[in-house]
Amino acid sequence: MPQTILIALAVALVCILVTALITNKLTTSYLQKSANNTIGNAEEKAREIIDDALKTAESKKRESLL
Repeated sequence: MPQTILIALAVALVCILVTALITNKLTTSYLQKSANNTIGNAEEKAREIIDDALKTAESKKRESLL
């Protein structure tokens, strides 16, 4: 009887450990993907802002030459 309880506890501990490792891996992967998307969106927005600024500067330069 006590041996059966020890085996059950060992199996439960192994299951908990495996579940914790899988959860950790999935969470890390999700957070990394989310951070990469945020960085990508910020870089894209920065490029748009720079492009708009260059277009505005070019049009003002043309206006001043006329």
